[in-house]
Amino acid sequence: MHNGVRPSFYLIVPLFNEASNLERLFGSFADIGNDFSADFDCRFILVDDGSGDGTAELARKLAGGLGVEILAHAVNRGPGRAFATAFEHLAPVLKDEDWVATMEGDNTSRVELLRQMMTRSKEGYDVILASPYMYGGGITNTQTYRWFMSYAANIFVKEMLGISGIMTMSSFFRLYRGSALLR
Repeated sequence: MHNGVRPSFYLIVPLFNEASNLERLFGSFADIGNDFSADFDCRFILVDDGSGDGTAELARKLAGGLGVEILAHAVNRGPGRAFATAFEHLAPVLKDEDWVATMEGDNTSRVELLRQMMTRSKEGYDVILASPYMYGGGITNTQTYRWFMSYAANIFVKEMLGISGIMTMSSFFRLYRGSALLR
């Protein structure tokens, strides 16, 4: 607690035509709230990126009482812009002691890993990436071609940029210390 104010835990999720995944995703939000509410005020920021399947409307119906904010783009602008919209929205209220997690809206991220990621943060890390390519990792609920494309793209990017020690470059499943984002 800082100045009598509890830190916040924010989860940012970009959405594009994810209506069929929302009930399960919102169930994950309840699980996260149960895991983190003793230490944090939990907030969920969804960015509907121009979905045409009623994603934003269904999200608004499911949002009651879970601390969910829904931001929307009128047209699809891509995941990078969706994340930027959420981070810009957070910037005025984010504090050093807050934490921000990001993940996909298609239920391919295992939310139970967030607790392990928070444990690793106590080792002093400012940014933690959940990699499906590390020992014990894996990809579920994903078609084989998407897994292969992700794996190949990660190898290519790491080779082109000369990066080592990071197992994935493309995963959206990350955890950021508020102070790192505010720098």
